[in-house]
Amino acid sequence: MATIRRTDSRKSTGITKSKTKLDEFAVILHPVRLMIIRALCTFPKMLSSEIRKMLVVSWGSYTTHLYVLMSLGVIEYRTEIIDFGPKKTLVLTSKGFAFLKRFRGVMFEILDLHELETSDLHNI
Repeated sequence: MATIRRTDSRKSTGITKSKTKLDEFAVILHPVRLMIIRALCTFPKMLSSEIRKMLVVSWGSYTTHLYVLMSLGVIEYRTEIIDFGPKKTLVLTSKGFAFLKRFRGVMFEILDLHELETSDLHNI
């Protein structure tokens, strides 16, 4: 009878984590968070419910991602009178815009897009 050996997942693999330029942005690299940010870049002020419907995610998942982005100060709620009643809109904060600008700069640096021609991008 063959025996199956289980390896201890806690043992070191010899691979060490090194700090990268993207570490600061790891928290926004989740697909749902990126889509929330993208929506707010495209439409600077949106109802929270509209974004959730657009993303087709559960309320629980959605509010968790909103909380993470709000705790970073990237987005914030604003209450506005829309259609004769108070509605909560989401907006990118100035801190959020600065964060995204740094992220964009790091991505350009990593990918070295400054030197790539547009035609080269089609070959990637």
